Amino acid sequence: MVLIFTLGFISPTPTLTSIDRASFPIGRVDINDISDERSFYFQSSSLLYDKRNTIEPYQGLVGRGQKLKLERVKVKPLINIGFEGYFAGPKVYIIDRLALADPLLARLTPLDAQNSKPGHFERAIPEGYFESVKNNENRIADPNLALYYDKLRLLTRAPLWSWERFNAIWRINTGQYDYLLKSYKP
Repeated sequence: MVLIFTLGFISPTPTLTSIDRASFPIGRVDINDISDERSFYFQSSSLLYDKRNTIEPYQGLVGRGQKLKLERVKVKPLINIGFEGYFAGPKVYIIDRLALADPLLARLTPLDAQNSKPGHFERAIPEGYFESVKNNENRIADPNLALYYDKLRLLTRAPLWSWERFNAIWRINTGQYDYLLKSYKP
């Protein structure tokens, strides 16, 4: 614990000393259009700025997440998966359109990588994917993508110590199923 705390203080931009806009400008973006997300969210979501009896952080994202929870939405495609997804709760399955946390979409070609923010490449949702997630069964229209999704589901959902899961992990990580993705066009 002491080591982690010490490392936190000696980093180039230590969290505890970057508590104001002068030391760490909000929304800083470099010449490659890469933004510093920590500085963007720091003022509203750090423990140092915690306010009792308030809903933090960003009311809009929090409110939208709470609305999904109250409406009992089962599956929702979103771009802001963090706060919105967190406040929606564990009964809402978020389809991450930027593929930061979606194992299938992360393996698909981005829609417009040239004009996207680095690391935030939106993906098209394949036909039948929404229904597949909602009903917990494979309803993807493209047969090759459907087969790949079956293998990916073994990797992500099979019992933790099962042979099927280890086999899927090995085969996907060694590219043995990549041919199934090559023919898919969004």
